[in-house]
Amino acid sequence: MKQQSIDEYVEQVVRVLPQVIRWFHVNRANALTRAQLNPAQFYVLDIISELGEQKMSQLSRKLSVSLPAVTRIVDKLFAEKMVERIPGEKDRRVIEIKITLKGKKIVAEFRKQRQQAFKDIFSKLCEKDRQDYLRILRTLNEVTLQTEG
Repeated sequence: MKQQSIDEYVEQVVRVLPQVIRWFHVNRANALTRAQLNPAQFYVLDIISELGEQKMSQLSRKLSVSLPAVTRIVDKLFAEKMVERIPGEKDRRVIEIKITLKGKKIVAEFRKQRQQAFKDIFSKLCEKDRQDYLRILRTLNEVTLQTEG
């Protein structure tokens, strides 16, 4: 088999990856659509669900967006009763965001759908391909962590 140049390889990845990503977006959209959430709003819920209460500044850093942008996202989640705002004990100007039971249910439903979507696609691969894919993802994760900021 002929060795591909890095340019040829990247060209193929750039062509195929968006199709795979689109498939996952379509298959995860149901939970978000029912909850009338966009991906950024869900990501905030997911972060708070995983890490617990978060200050607005922490969310801003984790999302890599401005504080006003996070405020708009959290305002929508608050209006839908998916998060609560908790004033800081030492400084009441510092607000922590906490996920509500309603928010937790939405995250759980989305994760369940995501899990099923992954099962559906990966069940079509042989064990070796699944292990190779996981190994490559882990390697890519390590490389991206090393090249961050």
